[in-house]
Amino acid sequence: MKLLLVAPARGPFADIARLLVRELGHGGIEVRLSEAGDDARASVTMADAFARASDFDLVHVLAEPRALPLAIVATAPVVVTLSPNPSAEEFELADRLAPRALFVASHEGPSRVPLAATVAPQSSHAAAAYRAVYTELLAREAKRRVDQVHDRRPWGEYWVLADHPAFKVKRIDVLPKKRLSYQKHTRRAEHWIVVRGEAKVTLDGRDVVLSRGETIDIPIGAAHRIENVGDEILTFVEIQSGTYFGEDDIVRLEDDFGRAR
Repeated sequence: MKLLLVAPARGPFADIARLLVRELGHGGIEVRLSEAGDDARASVTMADAFARASDFDLVHVLAEPRALPLAIVATAPVVVTLSPNPSAEEFELADRLAPRALFVASHEGPSRVPLAATVAPQSSHAAAAYRAVYTELLAREAKRRVDQVHDRRPWGEYWVLADHPAFKVKRIDVLPKKRLSYQKHTRRAEHWIVVRGEAKVTLDGRDVVLSRGETIDIPIGAAHRIENVGDEILTFVEIQSGTYFGEDDIVRLEDDFGRAR
């Protein structure tokens, strides 16, 4: 396992970061520590670390609020040890990270986000506790990727071609004379590119016919559906952008197959 550890340069969380480097290194985990100081170079240092996040299996942000905006676009799954008294902005960023992250508290008490563990900075069991959190997150991420890379639906099937915290790309095949539900999304916009067949797209009550090579944009909140009006399989590429790309962000307005969601 390769771990990117981002922590303050001083204080109790800097101490636990150095402990993790030592203890996890002995346990076969390759750790790179990026310490964020208080000078003007701190943001540059963190940005440089996150630019290389794709080289790691996971990222652990140890009570360093300035790193959370960068963690949102990290390609690796993220563990976050929350600050002792998180601000409203930290919790807002944590909500955006939630689909790809596990959260750890540094002390007992209520939290606005679900917690995977509570680990005190001075705990003698900190390294073992964090190792367990890392293992849980990697197992969850592996299952998510297997579950979401391909799915069959009553109208056809889709494949996930790219899954990034900032965007998602799908190839979607629609069977002849079938159509997806008339739906909308609250946290993502979509851009569709037809690569095979002929499609009828309904966007906020207006119908548009698209052929190979033609595109259309679906804004956040717009009601939309696509229908295969031809006799061969319709294939299009869907590029999602926004803050969340889960399949549960679907509000179905009409559906030919009786699905409520």
